[in-house]
Amino acid sequence: MAVESFVKHPQSICGTGGQELPVSPTTPTIYNIVFTIADTEYSQALPTNTKRFRIYAVNSAKTGIHGAALRVAFAEGASSTTYIPIPAGGFYQEESVDASALTLYFQSPTGGGYAIIVAWT
Repeated sequence: MAVESFVKHPQSICGTGGQELPVSPTTPTIYNIVFTIADTEYSQALPTNTKRFRIYAVNSAKTGIHGAALRVAFAEGASSTTYIPIPAGGFYQEESVDASALTLYFQSPTGGGYAIIVAWT
């Protein structure tokens, strides 16, 4: 799905307990993270008040444990131990994020791959 299409037509957000959810995000920011050295942690801070993000694992010929071309974590140092595996050509996303500040941490089992992050505020 194209970024423009996703931004203009965001998916419905449902909640429970009568809690009001954040306003639908409308402003995308795109990051390209290049993994030049295998098994090295890289980080990317997302914009203040990010409401939604999607991470694409791109251009990695080899994969590591669980078929992961990319390992994503939410804490520094955790991208080699407690992470979310993303296969080559796959993506991971979070919606209804409610954080004033958020940094993502990445590793790739091979050098030369990269990730694309689209974050909406």
